[in-house]
Amino acid sequence: MVAESVVFEALRLASSQPLEDFHSKIMEKGSRLQKPERDSITKFVNELPDQLAFFVRTASVKSFKDALQQAKLGEAYGYRSLSATAPMVAAVQPAESNTNQGHNQHLFSMLRDISHRLEKLEAPTSRPRTGRDRDLPTCHACGGAGHLKRSCSWTGHGSPKSQAKCQICFQTGHTAAECRLFATKKTPQFRTKKKRTAPGINAASVLGSKNDV
Repeated sequence: MVAESVVFEALRLASSQPLEDFHSKIMEKGSRLQKPERDSITKFVNELPDQLAFFVRTASVKSFKDALQQAKLGEAYGYRSLSATAPMVAAVQPAESNTNQGHNQHLFSMLRDISHRLEKLEAPTSRPRTGRDRDLPTCHACGGAGHLKRSCSWTGHGSPKSQAKCQICFQTGHTAAECRLFATKKTPQFRTKKKRTAPGINAASVLGSKNDV
């Protein structure tokens, strides 16, 4: 069993070896060692030329059979050009020169760099605070900058939004719909008019005189 494991780890893709043959050898040795399918896929992909291996990894194959099909597709596109085996595309085209191979390597390097940059862009990031932002006071009610809690116009309803700016009071930390000034404008104020009596006349005495009549 140890010898079989050593043979499995020593398997390498020869420059003129068909992908199907290399695939079958890994499958045979992996079956004897009862290797999980994922280990066989990893071994197969890791032994491919760099460009071809990258092409297969980007496809996120789910089975060992899919890995072979994806590798053959990449071979047809010319991603195995560094090996001695000519790709299917080369059957109708002249072989690539060293200059073209160098150009392909450069493109491959650029592709990896772009992939890393995209991963960094997708990661959640917070906006760095500038020196001006740090000098501004921060409200402990809504979290907005530029005012204090005692002068905050946020109604307290909903969730505070530290980056939002109200179009009514122009404070940051809440929207116009959550502004106290907006709530005041929506609710009309009704005032009860008080009955005015003549100066020097007590309302109680007026009521008493009516009862006497």
